[in-house]
Amino acid sequence: MHFRRILYLIALAAVAAFHLAFGQYVSHFMLWFVLLLPVVSLLLSLPAILMTKIALIGPDDVQRGREGCIRLTASCKFFLPLDCLLIRIEEQNLFTEETPNRRSVRIDNLTEKEKRIRVSTEQLGNIRCAVRSAWAFDYLGFFAFPIRKPNAVAFTVLPSPAAPVPDPILIDASEQVSKPKPQGYSEEHELRPYRAGDSINLIHWKLTSKFDDPIIREPQEMLRKHIILAIDLPDSYAAQENLLDQLRYLSDALLAEQIPFGLYLGLRSTTIRSDGELIAALKLFLSEPMHAEATETIRSGNDTLIYRLVPNRGVDV
Repeated sequence: MHFRRILYLIALAAVAAFHLAFGQYVSHFMLWFVLLLPVVSLLLSLPAILMTKIALIGPDDVQRGREGCIRLTASCKFFLPLDCLLIRIEEQNLFTEETPNRRSVRIDNLTEKEKRIRVSTEQLGNIRCAVRSAWAFDYLGFFAFPIRKPNAVAFTVLPSPAAPVPDPILIDASEQVSKPKPQGYSEEHELRPYRAGDSINLIHWKLTSKFDDPIIREPQEMLRKHIILAIDLPDSYAAQENLLDQLRYLSDALLAEQIPFGLYLGLRSTTIRSDGELIAALKLFLSEPMHAEATETIRSGNDTLIYRLVPNRGVDV
């Protein structure tokens, strides 16, 4: 735009010199034409400026390291579309709270335009993209006017699965335990002494004949231990990133076998039954500033298996 302004000033100086040197009707007409050209450009541009709209469209959530792009669209319904838009976009990671990344995007020869803008996905977190300023230039590029800014968009950079070292193989570790089955048939049974209220149908007559007291053949059902994944959050981003990568790996393995599990992420706790619930929990966590936080005290039991994730060796903590 500065080049156009300089070029116009050179043209104006040349026409003015020509007018002073010759002073004829043609030179007089040329001088007025050059002087009024910016005004005419401004008047013609105003309807197009008022009819110009821009929109910011965010991508779906992406896995860390994969390509992420936001789309910037611009449209003008005036029959003479504008020549240039200058838009400044700001990106900020709400999880790491680093200094926002700012960039300028220029759209030329506007009719119905869309620009894809690559966004860094090297760090986990909720990435918020917003238009900080948007300017539309007249046809000659001399004047700039602000246009309405679109709503901000956000997406989440999710963990990339990474196996813990050593791999705990939770599916095998959560061996099944038996519990009494209130009713119905079961191939598994447990023998115990008779208690008041037991059904006569449960008496094991063959064994009872050998003892003084009745023996009950109680049906059992085999249940898998309830798995809990627990994470104490360190104050290092690299360590948190590694822990969340491990969490994604173990969660994917459990959910692939349709095994629900409990998740203790710092002071947050929830039950994960599907990939959608896992993604929702991660998105909520990554949309807040990073901080250190220990989980509440929890212990394994006969029917509970707790695996506490720790950063792998080699991670800068």
